[in-house]
Amino acid sequence: MKVALPILLSDEERQTLTSWSRGRSTPAQLVLRAKIILAAAAGVRNKDIAQQCGTSKPTVALADPISEAAFGGCPAVAAL
Repeated sequence: MKVALPILLSDEERQTLTSWSRGRSTPAQLVLRAKIILAAAAGVRNKDIAQQCGTSKPTVALADPISEAAFGGCPAVAAL
């Protein structure tokens, strides 16, 4: 099984993503991306992330390279 690419999050990025993933007024696309990134950072397998988030494996797989590039020096806010 493919595991999401490892993502290292600062405490601030993790807090921001957690807040977005729970926000009632946050756009659904942003909520989904935040949940995918948080799960990937926790080392969850892509298949399991897709099940947890109610989305497809290709959606999770597409988020991996985006997340990796975004967190290669940019803050989480800019990534999403």
